[in-house]
Amino acid sequence: YVISTGESYIINNIEYPTVNNNDINRIIQLSSKKSEIKKGDIFTYNSLNKERFLIEKVFQDNGYYKFSKDLINIKADSTQNKLVDIVFDFKNINTDSINYRKYDINKVFIHLDNDAEFKDTVNYKNYYFIKPRNENLKLKLNVIEELIKIQPKNQFSEKDVEKTYNNLSNLSFFKKIEIEFTEETSTNQLDCNINIEDPIKMYYSIEAE
Repeated sequence: YVISTGESYIINNIEYPTVNNNDINRIIQLSSKKSEIKKGDIFTYNSLNKERFLIEKVFQDNGYYKFSKDLINIKADSTQNKLVDIVFDFKNINTDSINYRKYDINKVFIHLDNDAEFKDTVNYKNYYFIKPRNENLKLKLNVIEELIKIQPKNQFSEKDVEKTYNNLSNLSFFKKIEIEFTEETSTNQLDCNINIEDPIKMYYSIEAE
């Protein structure tokens, strides 16, 4: 940044890069349309930092599992009349094949009680439920399946991860919910593991008047 503190600057121009990848160009354009900074706005460091988070979110919602805001460089140059030109750039975007790679969901495993000694695996609607052997579940599989928005064969989306976590959490039934991914870089696929601990036990008491 080349900005003097203590003075107000106005955003004059915002520039995004064009790269040799049509899909990444599409994501960059989508990010620019969702941008919260516009020409004529007062320049703030906070708004630029928020913009990096927004761009990261758009990439991760569109399959780019390993993309991070740390890959985004921002150059802000001021003129003598207190106007600022902002230029976004992405580190190694034309040479880095790891962080700019799209991933699809391969298999989704739902672990119901990891502490159980003996377990069975049940395939239900292309989800693999790993449950304690010979034990009746307190929630039916179809109830859990409807809450999970991470779907096999779909591209990775951080939005689907957030929806899944929120749906399971809003049920107010589980003590702990973890969602983890294991990547297979040779096929650009991810296995998803959803770990759900035992349900919270609810106790009720009735007192005679």
